[in-house]
Amino acid sequence: MLLLIVRSAALAADAALHTVSLARAKDLSTTGLSGQSLFRLKSAPEDAASALRTLQTFALVFAAGLAAYAGSYLPVPQWAEANIPGLGHLVGPFGGVLIGAVLATLTDLIFRALAVASGERPALRAARPVRALSGGVSAVLR
Repeated sequence: MLLLIVRSAALAADAALHTVSLARAKDLSTTGLSGQSLFRLKSAPEDAASALRTLQTFALVFAAGLAAYAGSYLPVPQWAEANIPGLGHLVGPFGGVLIGAVLATLTDLIFRALAVASGERPALRAARPVRALSGGVSAVLR
């Protein structure tokens, strides 16, 4: 669940950064370090986007792997043993991934809605960590 929250937080940060225009980010750059970071992110949006999408992808892949692993410990249903001989053991991992997908969808919707509805405050809060992350990821991806 923690990986899904990390992924949803990255999606919320991405949505929050898109709600602030470049002109407004320039105005906010005089308010402090968060405003300066926000303006730098808005000036080079591809760095922030690549960092956030990399984080989202890794979190989702690891969450799906953990869900499948946890699902493999679920007992095999009798109907699966009877109707799908030899493949009944796949029902648990598939169920784990399916439950993880539903949870990921719900957390994504909630986090994005909260970020967009709150205006520029989440963008200012997310600017400094996203800028730090984008510096590290951009160096590796280039």
